[in-house]
Amino acid sequence: MNVDNSYYCYKGARNYVHSTEIFNSIIFGLAYGDQKNIDFSLSTQLKNEWELTSIKPVGEVQVVGYFKLAKTTFYILETTNPVSRRVVDKEQSILDASMIEAASISIPFGSIGCTAIEGIVSGFKLLLQNEVYKETMKKYLFMRVTLKYIPDESVTVLFKRRFGKKFLEGEIFCKEVQIGKIYFIDE
Repeated sequence: MNVDNSYYCYKGARNYVHSTEIFNSIIFGLAYGDQKNIDFSLSTQLKNEWELTSIKPVGEVQVVGYFKLAKTTFYILETTNPVSRRVVDKEQSILDASMIEAASISIPFGSIGCTAIEGIVSGFKLLLQNEVYKETMKKYLFMRVTLKYIPDESVTVLFKRRFGKKFLEGEIFCKEVQIGKIYFIDE
């Protein structure tokens, strides 16, 4: 499967590829009907372009993440090709348009020009920074998201729990029905 290479970019001042760019590059390379029961995870931040393979690599090849759809798994491999393009970071727009209440954030991603995954990932990070752990100055890193489907309407992300020393879990809702979970670690 090929990825949409228009997502080979850095967001804002970051010096790594944002997880949402990798997710979107895969999603937009799929047929629309195939976007159900998604499990996407990264084990490291990527600095370079990436490629996908449906054959599990062996030997010296390092898998940096995976993207599962029902019964199919795509392995994410970082290449040595550098990323040379930057795009605007939409996090501030997402924060400005969202509503944070206690331990949840409602994100109207369609009205602010971001994809569902951009709203979900940025929204959960902003919830952690601005409400749940606002007294700390920690950095939060995406680890994993599971989705029954990709919503095309506003979502609410609820902080569920901290487990272990570094892991944070959120639940994703659309129309008051849970459609997935999101996981971050803190540094």
